[in-house]
Amino acid sequence: MNISLPPYPNVLGIIFGRLILKLDYVLFLGALTGMETITPSLQVLKNEAEIAPPALRYTVTYALGNFILTLLGTLVIH
Repeated sequence: MNISLPPYPNVLGIIFGRLILKLDYVLFLGALTGMETITPSLQVLKNEAEIAPPALRYTVTYALGNFILTLLGTLVIH
């Protein structure tokens, strides 16, 4: 059961972003890498896209992701 849970936020994010918000693939994938705070995947995305915009979406979601991880981690411990 635990193996099947981690992909749910990504799958729901992809469905929401592409089907409901109709976001561009490159910018949307940049936001998803920031959401998961995965810096190496941003480099791969930038190399494949050959443009810089994925980094624009990455920075905002990376900062929010780190803030939420810190906040929820503190709440779970207490």
